[in-house]
Amino acid sequence: MPGNPDPANMRGFDITRVLTKVYSDDEITVLIAPDDSNLENLILDIVRSNEGISVRELRRMFAGISSEDRIRRAIIRLIRRNKLYMDSESGALYAIEP
Repeated sequence: MPGNPDPANMRGFDITRVLTKVYSDDEITVLIAPDDSNLENLILDIVRSNEGISVRELRRMFAGISSEDRIRRAIIRLIRRNKLYMDSESGALYAIEP
């Protein structure tokens, strides 16, 4: 639909470029979903390149690739390991380490 941003390429980070492509044609692209550790690394990379990104934006980026529960669990693990910080007022995510 014209005018709607591509959720896989929000804020300039094209998630489809870092996932393994299984099949592609004019209408569909099939990618291999990341495992939990790769998902955490992807989330960290995205947050580092987009300081202040919201969880909602991350969910949009991973729509059809990873479930909301897996994204939430990965974010919680990263916060517990002091790699991410979530602003309690805005809900924005920030990387703690560069």
